[in-house]
Amino acid sequence: MRKFLTNGLRLVLLFIFFQLTFTPILEAQAPPLIWGIVPDDDLAMTSYTLDPDADKVVLCSYGTTTLVKREASDDLEVVYTRHIRIKILTEEGAKDASVKMSYHKKEKIFKFEAQTINPDGVSKVRKEDVFDEKQDGGRYYTRKFAFPDVRVGSIIEYKYSQNSPFVAIPDSWYFQSDIPVKWSECRFTLPEHMEYVQVSRVTKPYDIKEVESRNTRSFGVSATETTFRFVLKDLPAMEEESFITTMDDYRSRIQFQLARIDYPSPPYSAGAKDEFMTDWADLIRRWMKAESGGRQIKYKANHKKILNAAKLVTAGITDKEKQMEALFNFIRDSYSWDGNFWRYMEEKNLNTAFENKSGNGTAINLSLLACLQAADIEVYPVLLSTRDNGKLQKIYPIIQQFDHIILLAKVNGKEFLLDAIDKELSPNMIHPQSLNKEGLLVDEDLKNPAWVTLPPQASDELVNINLKLDGDESEAEFTGVYNGYRARYKRKSYKNEKEEDYIENRLGNLYDFEVEDAEFQNADKPGKRFVEKMTLTVTDAVDKSGDNIYINPLLMEQTEERVFSLKKRTYPVDIAYPYVEKYILNFDIPEGYEVVSTPESIKLKLPDGDGSYLYLVEVKDKRIQLRSEERLNKPVFQPEEYDGLKEFFDKIFDKEGEQIVLKKM
Repeated sequence: MRKFLTNGLRLVLLFIFFQLTFTPILEAQAPPLIWGIVPDDDLAMTSYTLDPDADKVVLCSYGTTTLVKREASDDLEVVYTRHIRIKILTEEGAKDASVKMSYHKKEKIFKFEAQTINPDGVSKVRKEDVFDEKQDGGRYYTRKFAFPDVRVGSIIEYKYSQNSPFVAIPDSWYFQSDIPVKWSECRFTLPEHMEYVQVSRVTKPYDIKEVESRNTRSFGVSATETTFRFVLKDLPAMEEESFITTMDDYRSRIQFQLARIDYPSPPYSAGAKDEFMTDWADLIRRWMKAESGGRQIKYKANHKKILNAAKLVTAGITDKEKQMEALFNFIRDSYSWDGNFWRYMEEKNLNTAFENKSGNGTAINLSLLACLQAADIEVYPVLLSTRDNGKLQKIYPIIQQFDHIILLAKVNGKEFLLDAIDKELSPNMIHPQSLNKEGLLVDEDLKNPAWVTLPPQASDELVNINLKLDGDESEAEFTGVYNGYRARYKRKSYKNEKEEDYIENRLGNLYDFEVEDAEFQNADKPGKRFVEKMTLTVTDAVDKSGDNIYINPLLMEQTEERVFSLKKRTYPVDIAYPYVEKYILNFDIPEGYEVVSTPESIKLKLPDGDGSYLYLVEVKDKRIQLRSEERLNKPVFQPEEYDGLKEFFDKIFDKEGEQIVLKKM
């Protein structure tokens, strides 16, 4: 890419949900809000008509994105302006009147102001009350501040400008928030001769979409500057619930990415141009050429120290699959993952990361890639988007959506997905954050993109409790057996906590107990089942009232709150991986007591075999046995399936609250 980015851009539009047409306007439109000037209706507002229960509402969210020439060079930079105004409607809304903003270390925030507007005056946020904290090892910063004198009826607003060198991928604009939005407006101003891709993900047509062009001068040359205006009104709050990737997948937004530069003639020769990631093959080529990406693998000097150490690991091993496993374990155990996902590595080269024994996900998995290639094992990088980063869209090759790489190895006719960033992972068990449907295979020989499915490993758990009453106390023998991602979670929690803390967190706070003995198996064996065995004395496992004994047969395994609370859900339920939970209770009926009642046995099924629940109680030979099994057979349920899924889990929750009743004979 030439350093001199010239004077002009055009916007290329890609439409995902709605075909856009722009209305030309003859003169510039004024901003939708003015600092410190609030309409009387907004000051008098006591509730928001479209959402009467809202604690606060965004009255207006206004942002501009403009490409300008840096004063000290011929480079372009992006300048953003943001102005946000919010109305506080309840005491609950007044409790949370603070803001966090993230920005890159190469970016700068300026012209920052924030204030609270009340009927009796205005309170400014002071400079000494604004804090910038380092994040991600100093690569990013978070600006934090809180508004003063906030009460019901207050209006809070803040505005700032921000410059950024990242011209190729400007920030996305999000129209929606976790609170209702009355007006959200984005303006994108572009000079001539440059072409950007714009990808809209919106849930309804734009209320306003206009374009304005004007003549200007840029770099001493006459040029046309074009501003595109996008407005959405009356957007509902996006309430987050359990089982979701990221809410950003479902908020209305616009993304931008540089696609092409047509250099003007003069001063450049006729027809001079640059193209940027115009197709998936070009994206792959550019990632492979990136110094902190695939280029690390092409030059062996970058990873020579790793290969020298890896030779000792595979010495004497001839089977390719066993070589792959040995190299995977070697890299996984040699690094401490810094917790960061990114499509590029941070270190100068792989040797540096290896010597430091630390790195982000890309550094670790590129190290494994180098070792596998050196062992003559067929292997490819796979670019993906983690669950927190959002789902991939394949309509256009936008590099910004990728934030992690894993590997696909082909050995002895079998395929293995490899992700060596976590001590609890094993071949074909990738990090739970990577379970996001599919990734892009990085293979420069392919003309068309190849997408790799990212299937989760089967996960299950079995909990068995044998319970006996002994006077006022109960003795419980507790056994838990976990496989797949359930085993990874338990093993990781066990290793990261003191044993006594793990046990306390594992058994919860529904009952008072003392641990007489505890044993844990395979705590240091990733990929194996994790087993926990405990002998407990429980003081309140049963409730005695007169001649009656009451016991909840689920004990500490009962669900403490409903899984889903929203009456309506407009986005999918994504549980990451299918699972099976089995539970068995064996309860010896105390001498002198008889069974008065037990919960009714039930069987529940979701449509199309997508899930089931069994709750079966049997009384036989002075023993009560409960067997329950909860099963979900697919990881994603669409919004139209939500009502049935919510009803399914509500019935499970209600059933788990039922009790066994015994009576003294």
